Amino acid sequence: MSPAPIVEPDVDAGPVDEPPAPPPPPAAPDADWTSDPQRVIATQLALAEAMKPIEAAASDLYAPDRAAARQAVADKYAKAVAADGDVRKKIDVASDKFNRTAADMVARLDDWVKKFTSGPLYDLLEQRKKTRAALATKLGGNESARDAAVDSAKSWAARFADWSAPGDAIGKIVGGYVDQIDKLNADINNDVAADTATLSFWFDVAPKHLQVSDKALSTDAAAARDKVKKALGDAGYTDLANALDPAKARATGAVYMIPAGDLPGKRKSVLASWKDSAKTLATAQAAFKLDPDDAATLKARWDKLKDDAWLKDAKAALTATAS
Repeated sequence: MSPAPIVEPDVDAGPVDEPPAPPPPPAAPDADWTSDPQRVIATQLALAEAMKPIEAAASDLYAPDRAAARQAVADKYAKAVAADGDVRKKIDVASDKFNRTAADMVARLDDWVKKFTSGPLYDLLEQRKKTRAALATKLGGNESARDAAVDSAKSWAARFADWSAPGDAIGKIVGGYVDQIDKLNADINNDVAADTATLSFWFDVAPKHLQVSDKALSTDAAAARDKVKKALGDAGYTDLANALDPAKARATGAVYMIPAGDLPGKRKSVLASWKDSAKTLATAQAAFKLDPDDAATLKARWDKLKDDAWLKDAKAALTATAS
């Protein structure tokens, strides 16, 4: 039995003060009370737990008595991103520094990106890729799905917190990297540990700046970014290449500069994604609870089946069938 469809509020319609009707807890796909009541119960119990923090967040966005607080969030952000706002000024300074530094290294990147295919950096990246793949093979399907769902729900909760004070969140991110840029640029241009400085620029600074900034890259800075991104992708390090694509981070709720008027709708959209992640988490937790497949559980299960240990249960099963 499929769950009733949940109608999301129109995220482009502006502030909505009426709280939406609470959605009914969904059952896991292909499970209903008649065929799989344990799964239905486990899923609904898990969903009730996962929805607890979302209840308070929904109140922040929809409760009539929170209207003044919502307006305060919007007003604070509008002030921060105005032409003379603190966050706008930080982004503009960071963008100028980023463009200049990236542009300065365009030519030398042709040689530098070869480090992704040979040498000590390549060795470390390969070890990272192989370890990640090996770990994935050690996880059971239900265990892996549960772990991914837990991480996703936690991430959306953190993203909602960021969008509840986006100016502060963006300012903190920019403040964490902007003062590094000039030093990195000087080290690269003066050949002072230039390889390390280049690494720091593209893996420490660039992902953060590209995520939050709404300023276009200069032609040369974009060319530099594209060289690094393409080399990473060609070498098979897709996750690292994706870190240089701001659309990837923003699609999973990462905070970034948006027009002040878009903030109410953005907060609702992030809340809706958080709620969806809670539903996925509930389904995954129920599946793992009913059929755990982590290494410790499988080991204990195998201890009952290895050698001749299984015979006792087999004889009992056959005896029960015969009677």
